[in-house]
Amino acid sequence: MGILRLLLAISVVIHHTPNAGIAFTNGGVAVQAFYVISGYFIAMVLSGKYSAYTTFYINRGLRLYPVYLVVLLLSAIQLFVAGSNRYLKVEQIELVSDPLSAFALIFANLTLIGQEWIVWFDVDGQTGALTPDLTASSAGPVTAWRFLLVPQAWTLSLELAFYSVAPFLVKRHVGVIAAVAVASLVIRMCWEVAGVDYNLWVRRMFASELCLFLLGVLAFRLTPSFVAFTGARRARTIGFASLAALVALVCVHSTLFGVTAMGRAILFFSLAISLPFIHHALGRNSIDRRIGDLSYPVYIVHILVIASIRQWAPDHAGVAVMIAATLIAAIILYLLIDRPVDALRQRLVAVSAT
Repeated sequence: MGILRLLLAISVVIHHTPNAGIAFTNGGVAVQAFYVISGYFIAMVLSGKYSAYTTFYINRGLRLYPVYLVVLLLSAIQLFVAGSNRYLKVEQIELVSDPLSAFALIFANLTLIGQEWIVWFDVDGQTGALTPDLTASSAGPVTAWRFLLVPQAWTLSLELAFYSVAPFLVKRHVGVIAAVAVASLVIRMCWEVAGVDYNLWVRRMFASELCLFLLGVLAFRLTPSFVAFTGARRARTIGFASLAALVALVCVHSTLFGVTAMGRAILFFSLAISLPFIHHALGRNSIDRRIGDLSYPVYIVHILVIASIRQWAPDHAGVAVMIAATLIAAIILYLLIDRPVDALRQRLVAVSAT
């Protein structure tokens, strides 16, 4: 599923590239599709890789934080050198004069924790404090999320929340997992029916998004049944066919469905049904795995790359250049940071298993 993960990450890059001229799946929908894949993967590793939950949490932290912190540092340097980034000007930092609000923003930037909640606030021009804006009207002079130096990383805060409950859910009876997923789906549907702001009440809500993560968990738990039902050889064929179909769907998803609820449901459920077969076909393919390993660095570094190119080479700020430059930056991060840390993660797992 590495090819699919990278394609979804590139979808986000295209979504954030101004005047891209092309569109795969919407960036927000692509991120939600990642939650389904994450649920499948986390259920897989917890089913046999970790003998201690502490090792799992340390391992997940090592997966997210090293690359993130490097990009955070580079983003801060870019902001102060250039005077602005994709969303913020240096002089606007002075607007956050309230100490508690400044601490909250610094804490969120450094730890990832709570970043999804920052979008619920504006910076009050009079007091310099964070003030709630439950309608996402951006009434303040600067919306608070602009002070996140890696603004797309708010999704990692939700991932951390999923990781926090995963060890206590993924090994439960399938019926229990399904019940929790349905409860989350009901919450999600209630918000959508109520017509509240989708970006606030659905995308930034743990309770609303948990169903996507658990959809992936259920897909993993049902993998043996799916493969047994079709037969191992046929399951492999179905896996390759499903991957091709999903790649095509991602490429035309925005054109066909936009961001409609039906379009999202088609993508998420197609993904969940296909993951068992795709993993059966490609789960041990090292090339596919390496390709997938680039998806996280691509996702984390792309806003920095877009901001840098628009600042210093605006005449070359086309979507092809953005994608190519992001891939190059991601490969560098992977080779210098991610791969050495991954070796450490594997050693920790091996030690924990002995």
